[in-house]
Amino acid sequence: MGESRQGGSAVLHAVFKGGCLRLLPLFLHCYCIALRTSCVTIHWGKGFNDYARPGAFGEDRVRPCPLSGGTAESLKGGLSNMSATVAVQRHSRENAQAIMAKLRGYSFDDLHWLFKEGKTPSFEELEGDTAGSFLAWNPKTSWRMKLLTRIGFDNPSARWTGKRFVTRFDEDTTGKGLNLYQNRLLPRRFSFDTCIKESMFDQDQCLALVYAPFPSPMFGTVDELRKIEDGVFLGQGYHKFPWEKEYSLLVYFVLCALTRPG
Repeated sequence: MGESRQGGSAVLHAVFKGGCLRLLPLFLHCYCIALRTSCVTIHWGKGFNDYARPGAFGEDRVRPCPLSGGTAESLKGGLSNMSATVAVQRHSRENAQAIMAKLRGYSFDDLHWLFKEGKTPSFEELEGDTAGSFLAWNPKTSWRMKLLTRIGFDNPSARWTGKRFVTRFDEDTTGKGLNLYQNRLLPRRFSFDTCIKESMFDQDQCLALVYAPFPSPMFGTVDELRKIEDGVFLGQGYHKFPWEKEYSLLVYFVLCALTRPG
């Protein structure tokens, strides 16, 4: 096992650090093998407020959202109070597409403000299927990481559509979830654990999505999630290779809780 881990790290190091694209086919072959072993099948049991541009208000008015009590600040036409009581709101796929299209117009820096304003979501708000979309990339993300992300999440045989939250999580309990794809053969892939932890972004609490270690193709990946509006959740995608000391923020993404069939 130790030799396997060292061998995998050596291949990845050559591809990403040395730029040796001749090893990319070998990596993709290993990726496909790991993919077949990481697929999981698990079964589970309106409107959108207009966002004010984050740059329209100063940082002195930004406050982290508490996990209990108090209020969170909404972004409809500026800053207004949002009830701390859990509001379970879900969207049709049509509404979700409109929401995601709107947020794709935000820059990477703009999304920092939205994430900082968000609050930790509950399991009840996320339970079941969500629609998802990538938003703005970190300008410092390498083209190699963008290429691998698109290979794993945005190609004809692996088009990512969202996530499914399967089992309950809270401050003391770790839950389970997985990613959804528009693919008849492998519609569910890459499971993750869900837990509440301090964010790497600002050390305030968030929901963390922690993926399996090597040899999973998602090893080194951690997503962080906060609710920015009822039924709308903003995520940050982080990654760290074994030879790196710290996680790097690669990209923002959004999830919309979907209405359940029937």
